[in-house]
Amino acid sequence: MTAILNSLVTVLGAWLVVSPYLLGTRGVALAIAIAAGAIALVLSIVAIKQEAYKPTLDYVLCALGIALALWGIVGWIAGLGAGLSEIIVGALVAALSFGATRFAHTYAGASFYDRGGAPMVDVQSLRMKDGTILMKALLLQSMPSTVYIKPEEVWKVLTMVPFDLIKQMPVFLYQGYKACKSKGDAAKGMEGS
Repeated sequence: MTAILNSLVTVLGAWLVVSPYLLGTRGVALAIAIAAGAIALVLSIVAIKQEAYKPTLDYVLCALGIALALWGIVGWIAGLGAGLSEIIVGALVAALSFGATRFAHTYAGASFYDRGGAPMVDVQSLRMKDGTILMKALLLQSMPSTVYIKPEEVWKVLTMVPFDLIKQMPVFLYQGYKACKSKGDAAKGMEGS
C-alpha cells in the first residue's frame, strides 16, 4: 500500500513540474512549483525503491506538501502567481505521504469472532489470481480453506453497505489502527525485557 501511495505522490510531483507551463505560471511561483515537484518526484521514487520501508522520506514529503499548500495560499493572497493547483497538490502530497506512513506495517493475519468471542475465521493471506481474490483462512479454528472471492460477489456486498456504516468507517478504522499500534508497542516492550 505504501508503494501505491508513493506512486501517486510521484504522479503529483510530475504534475508540479509540468503544470506551471500548462497553467502559464511565471516568476517565483514557477520556480517554487518546479522545485517542489522535482523534490517530490525524487523522494517518492526513492521511497518506492527502498528495500526496507523507513517512514522518514514520507514524513519529509508530508512536510513538503504542507509547505506547498501554505505557499499556495500565501502566494494566492499576495498575488505572487501561486494558486489553486499548489494548494490542492500540496494537500494531496501531504495526505498521501502521511497515509503511506500508516501502512508501514503489514500484519500476518486477522481474526473475526462471534458474539461470544470465539474465533470464526482467521485470515492468513489475500492475493489476486486470474481476476479472483484468494483468501487463505482457517475456519472455526480447525478447517484450513481457500476462499475464492469473485468480483461480482464483492460488488453485491458493496451494495449491502448502508450509508450509516460508511459514515462510521473513518472512526472505526482509526480505532483499529490505535489498537494495533498499542498492541505492537506492548509487544516491543515485552521483547526488550
